[in-house]
Amino acid sequence: MRYAILLSILLLAGCQRDVYAPELSDCIAVGEPLTLPDGHQLTLSRVDNGYCPCNANCVWEGNLVAELDDAEGKRFVADRLSGGSPDLMTHVAYRGFTISIDTVGVFPGACDPAQIPQADYCISFTVVQE
Repeated sequence: MRYAILLSILLLAGCQRDVYAPELSDCIAVGEPLTLPDGHQLTLSRVDNGYCPCNANCVWEGNLVAELDDAEGKRFVADRLSGGSPDLMTHVAYRGFTISIDTVGVFPGACDPAQIPQADYCISFTVVQE
């Protein structure tokens, strides 16, 4: 019995992620602009959530990819790299800045990433001048 409880705790801990409440003052929702220090803007147009669902046993916890758009095209930035996605980067260069995902917030309720509506995401980015 002791081992079953310990195993349950370890399995739950292995699937936990840093999920923050969307009240973060510096996060943006899908459809909102990310304004850079020089005034240029990129719009967070989509979030692709590839995290392992809470109620599943996965070999890897997955990753989350944010799509940032402007008139020049799309840029994709992931919160962590995946061995199966060589084109993804954890940062993207744009007009002399390096942009990366800092925190990801979602409204609570859905445990399966496929069930989370785009409107429920709130992402904060780190922007560093190159």
